[in-house]
Amino acid sequence: MNSYRLENYSYIENRSGGTLTSTWDLTNFSAGTLLNAGTLNNSRTLTNAGTLTNSGTLTSSGTLTNSGTLTNSGTLNNSGTLTNNSTLSNSGTLGNTGTLNNAATLTNSGTLNSSGTLTNSGTLTSSGTLTNSGALTNSNILTSSGTLTSSGTLVNQTTAVLNVGIGGTLTNSGILNNDPSSWINCSPGPCTRSPGGTLNIFGTLTNASTGTLTSYSLVDNKSGGVLNNAGTLNNSGGFVSFLYAGTLNNAGTLNNTGTLNNSSGGYSSYLNNSGVLNNSGALINSPSSQGSITNTGTLTNQSGGVLTNYAALNNNGGTLNNNSGATLTNYSGLSNYAASTLNNAGTLNNYVSMGNSGTLNNTGTLTNAGALGNAGALDNAGTITIAATGTFTQYAGATYSGAGSIRLGGTLTQNAAGFSLTTLDVTAADTGLLNGSGATGVATGNVSGTLNYAGTGSLAVTNLNLDGGTFNQNGAGAVSIGTAAVSGGASGSIGGSGPIGLATADVDGALTVNAAIAGAGALTKQGAGTLTLTAANTYSGGTNINGGTLSVGSDANLGAAAGGLALDGGTLQTSAGFTSNRTVTLNAGGGTFDTNGNSLTLTGSAGGTGALTKQGAGMLTLTAANTYSGGTFVSAGALAVNGSIAGDVTVGAAGTLMGSGSIAGNVDNSGTLAPGNSIGTTTIAGNYTHAAGAVYQAEVNAAGQSDRLDVGGTATLNGGTVEALAAAGLYYMRTRYAILTAGSVAGTFNNVTSNLAFLTPSLSYDPTHVYLNLIRNTTNFADVALTRNQRAVASALDSGSPTASGDMVTVMDALLNQSADGARSAYNQMGGHAHNAMTGANFSAMNRYLGALNGRMGGFTSDHAASAGAGLLLFAYNNAETASDASPAWVARNPERHAWMRGYGSRGDRSGNDISSNYDYRIGGVAFGMDRAISRDTLFGVSAGYSRTDVDMKDLAQNGQADSYQLSLYAAYRKESLYVNGVLSYGYMRNDTSRNVVVGGLSRKARADYAAHAASVSAEIGYRMRTEAVDVIPLAGLQASFLNRNGFSESGAGALNLVVGRDSTSSLLGSLGVRLTKDYAASGGGTITPELRAKWLHEFKHDDTLLNAAFAGAPAATFSVRGDRAKRNSLALGVGMNYASPKNLSLFVALDANLARDRKEYSGFAGVRYAW
Repeated sequence: MNSYRLENYSYIENRSGGTLTSTWDLTNFSAGTLLNAGTLNNSRTLTNAGTLTNSGTLTSSGTLTNSGTLTNSGTLNNSGTLTNNSTLSNSGTLGNTGTLNNAATLTNSGTLNSSGTLTNSGTLTSSGTLTNSGALTNSNILTSSGTLTSSGTLVNQTTAVLNVGIGGTLTNSGILNNDPSSWINCSPGPCTRSPGGTLNIFGTLTNASTGTLTSYSLVDNKSGGVLNNAGTLNNSGGFVSFLYAGTLNNAGTLNNTGTLNNSSGGYSSYLNNSGVLNNSGALINSPSSQGSITNTGTLTNQSGGVLTNYAALNNNGGTLNNNSGATLTNYSGLSNYAASTLNNAGTLNNYVSMGNSGTLNNTGTLTNAGALGNAGALDNAGTITIAATGTFTQYAGATYSGAGSIRLGGTLTQNAAGFSLTTLDVTAADTGLLNGSGATGVATGNVSGTLNYAGTGSLAVTNLNLDGGTFNQNGAGAVSIGTAAVSGGASGSIGGSGPIGLATADVDGALTVNAAIAGAGALTKQGAGTLTLTAANTYSGGTNINGGTLSVGSDANLGAAAGGLALDGGTLQTSAGFTSNRTVTLNAGGGTFDTNGNSLTLTGSAGGTGALTKQGAGMLTLTAANTYSGGTFVSAGALAVNGSIAGDVTVGAAGTLMGSGSIAGNVDNSGTLAPGNSIGTTTIAGNYTHAAGAVYQAEVNAAGQSDRLDVGGTATLNGGTVEALAAAGLYYMRTRYAILTAGSVAGTFNNVTSNLAFLTPSLSYDPTHVYLNLIRNTTNFADVALTRNQRAVASALDSGSPTASGDMVTVMDALLNQSADGARSAYNQMGGHAHNAMTGANFSAMNRYLGALNGRMGGFTSDHAASAGAGLLLFAYNNAETASDASPAWVARNPERHAWMRGYGSRGDRSGNDISSNYDYRIGGVAFGMDRAISRDTLFGVSAGYSRTDVDMKDLAQNGQADSYQLSLYAAYRKESLYVNGVLSYGYMRNDTSRNVVVGGLSRKARADYAAHAASVSAEIGYRMRTEAVDVIPLAGLQASFLNRNGFSESGAGALNLVVGRDSTSSLLGSLGVRLTKDYAASGGGTITPELRAKWLHEFKHDDTLLNAAFAGAPAATFSVRGDRAKRNSLALGVGMNYASPKNLSLFVALDANLARDRKEYSGFAGVRYAW
C-alpha cells in the first residue's frame, strides 16, 4: 500500500507479508493503533501519538516521532530522525543510522544498534544489547542491565546518570565522556574500556563492589571528576590520568599493569586507596608536584612495577609494599604514618623527604639522597645508602633493628635511646657524618673513605676496618673501638679532637692514630704492619706489642706513665728521642727496639723470658737493673748499658755496644764496642770475644783518662781495629792508656787508628791488659794541607814552631791535637782571606762611582741619552754602565753650567775555587759634581763621591766594611758624530775587618782597621750612527787602575793576629760595546730617552789578589795567601731611561748587570741634573 497521506484515528494492521509504504506523512493519532507485522517503510514523516506496535520490519528514512507508545519486537531501522517523547519499547532489533532522540522513556530488551546519533534526555533502559558506533549522548538516565557496547562517542552529560545494572556490561572502545556532575555506575556489571577507547570522567564514575572496570587504553578523570571503585578496576592500557583536580577512590581492587598517572596536568588530583592497589606497571603521582596518593589499605608495587612520587605519598594506616624487583622513587614527600607499614624488598630511592612513624621493613635497597627520618620502628635486613646529599635522622623514641647494612656518605643523626648497626660502610668515595645525642653501637664498620663522628651520645664500634679510610672523633660523646684493623698494603688513620677508647689494633698495613686514646684498658698491637701513635694518650692498662711495629715519638704516646710495656714478637719504633720510666716485659716472643735514628732511654727495668733486639740507627739506653733472660742482640745502631743486663750480648756488624754499666753474661762483638758514654768503663762478668772485623772505639783525653773494658773472664781478640778518639787538649809527647783489663787476654788487635794528625797511636799487651799509646809523630803542619793557601799558612807555622813561645805555644798545642780536617779548617781561618776580599770590594766601590760619573759625560758627547761606560776593573766584578742624562734639548740650549747627583746600589756574588774567593758584597753610594762647557764641543768638570761597602765571607766567619771617598777630574770632547771621554780619579778607602779563628777549644777574634788608596785613568771613544728606528753607538774603552793597601796589624787574637805589609794591585781593562738610544717627545715639551747597552770586557793584566803577612806570635815566618784569579772576560748589560724637561732639569733611572762564570753583580742607579 502506498499513500501520500495516511491518518489513523482507530486501527490499522499491516499483517505479515504486507507492505505499507509512506512516501509523505503517516500520522497515528492518540486514539489510533497501528500494528505492523509485515513491512512498514517511512521515507517522509511518521508520527505516533497512539500505539505503534512493530513485530515485523519498520524502516524509517524520514522523521519518526513518538509521543505515544512505540513497541518494537521486530526490526526497526532508522536512517532519518527518530524522536521519542513518550514510551519506546524495543524487544527486537532497533537499528539507528540516523538520529534517535529520546526525551521520554526508551526501553530496550532486544538489540539497539546505533551508528548514527542517539540522544537521551529522558530514560533509556536497556536489558538487551545496546551498541553504539556513532554518537550516544545521555543527559538524563541511561540504564543498562544487558550489554552496552560503544565504539563511537558516548557522552554522559552534566547531572546525567549512566547505570550498568545487575548482569549489565559496559564496553567502550571509542570515546566515553562523563561530564561534570554526572554519574557512571557499574553495579555490579563490568565496565570495560577496550584498546583504543577513551573514558573521560567529568563527573562521577562508580564501580560497585560487584562491578569490574577494565581499561585497555586511555581513561581521563577530568576536572572535578570522581572515579569510585568498590569492585575491581583493571588497567592494562597505556595511560590512566587524573587531570585538573580529579579523584580516584579505590575501596576495592585496583590492578595496574599499564600506566596510572595522578595529576599529569599540574593540578591537585588525589588517589585514595582503602582497598587493594597492585601496581606492576607505572604508577606516577603528580609530576607537577601537586596532589597526593593516600593509602589506608594495601598498596603493592609488584615486581617490575615503578612507583614514582612527585607530590605527597601518604601511607596512613595502611600497608605499602615495594616488592622485590620493583622500584619506588620519591621526589617529594613520602610519609609512613603511625600504625602503618612500609615493606621494601625492592629498590626505594628518596631524593627529598621520607618519614617513618610506623613500621618500615627494609629487605631490599633503600637509597636516600634527601631527608630520611625515623620516629617509628625500622627493621633493616637489606641495605640503606645515605648519599652525600642525604640525611638520616633517628628520632627519640624510634627503634632500629635488623642485620642489614648502612652505607654512609651523608649525615646520620642518632637521637634515639639505642641504635645498633650490624654493618656500617663508608666507601672510598664517601665522607660520612655520624652525630646525635643517642647511644650508637656498630658491630662492623668498614671505612675506606672518611667517617666523622660529632655526636654527644656514645659510639661503640666492635670492629673498625680502615683500609684506606679515616675516622675522626670530634664529638663530645664517648667513643670506644674494640678492634681497629688495616689490611696489608693499605693505610688508615684515626684522628679528631676528642678522645677514643681502643683495645686492639690489628694492623697488617699502616694505621696512624692522631686522636688521644683514653680509658682504663690496655692497648694491644697485633698484625705485621705499623701502628703510629701521635697523641698524649691516657689509657692506663699498659701497652702490648704482639706483632708488627708500634711507632711513637714520646713516652706520652704509650698512655699513662704507670702503664707497662710488654713485647711478644713486636717492635717499638721511635720517631723522636725521649725517656721512659715504664716497666718493660719481654715475653717468650721477645721484643725489638728500633730507635730509627733517635735516642730512647729506658729507666724502668726490663724483665721476662724473651730476648731484646736493638734495631735501627740511633741509641737505646738501659739504665735500670734488667733481668730479662732471653739475651740481647744489637743488630743496628747503639745500645748503651748504663745499668745492668742479666744475660749474654751479641753485637752484629752494624751494631754498637757502649755504656758504663755491667753485663752478667758473655759478649760476642762483630760490630763496635765503645765503652762508657763519653769516657767510662763497661764491665763484663763473663767472656769477651772480639771478631776480626770488629772495632773497639776508645775515647781518650789529654789528662790521661780513657775508655776501658773490664772483663771478668777471658778477652779473646781475633784481630779487628782499635780507634783512638782523642778529645781536644794539650797532650804530652807520649801518653799511655789501659783500655782493656781481663782475667786473661788471648790474641791481639790487628790495627789501631787515631783522629789526631800529629799523634801516632800504638798498642801494647800484657797477660791481663791492652794499652793504647799516643806518641808525637814527625808529621809537619804542612803535610796535612791540601790547597796552596793552606800550605802557605801551615809552612809558616812549621817555620815558627821551633822558636814559639808564650801564646804561640798554646796555639801550636791546640793544632797538634787536631785531626787532619780540623787542622785544615784552622789554616783556612788563620789565613786572613777577608783582607783579599776587601781589596776586590774596594775596586768594586771605585768602579761604581766611576760608572755614575761616566754616565754624566755620555750626556755631553751624544745628542741622545747614553752611558759613556765607566771603566771597569776586573776586581770590581761589575759593569759601570748607567744611563746618561743627555737630551737634544741640551744641544739646542747649550747651557754652560751643570750640577748633578746620582745615587746607586749594588749586590755582588764572587765564587772561586778557593775559600778566599767566595764572598758576597753590597755597595751603596752617591756621586755628585759640577761641570762647564767651555765650547759647544768641549766639557770640563769635577766630581766627588761617597760609598759604603759590606763584605761577608761565604765559608768563614769573617766580614768587613769599607767607607770610600772619591774625587775626579773629567773632560769630554765631541766632533759631529765622534766623541772622546777622559777621567782622572782618586779614591780613599777606610777598611774595618773582623775574623773569627777557632782551633779546637781555642777561639779568637782578630780585628783590623786600615786604609787603601786607588787611582784610575780611563778613556772611551764612540761614534753615533743615526737610523730611522734607533741611534746606534759603537764604542771602545780602556781603563788603567791602581790600588795600594797600607800595612797594618790586627788585634784581639793574640799570637794569631796578622801583621800585614803594604801591598799594591793594578788592572788594565778594555771594553768593546754598543748602545742603542731613541728620543721620544713627552707632553709638556720634555723628552724621554730609553737606552739599551751591551759590552764585552777583557782584563789584560790578570793579577792575583795577594796578602803578605806573618803571625804576631811568629813574625819572622812570613806567608802569602792569594785569591783566585778572576775570569778575564765578562759581559755587561744595561737598560736605562732619561727624562729631560724644558726647565733644564733631567731625571734618570737605570739597571745594570755584569756576568761572568765566577761572578755576578746587579746594580741600580737614579739621578738628577740641573743646567743653567
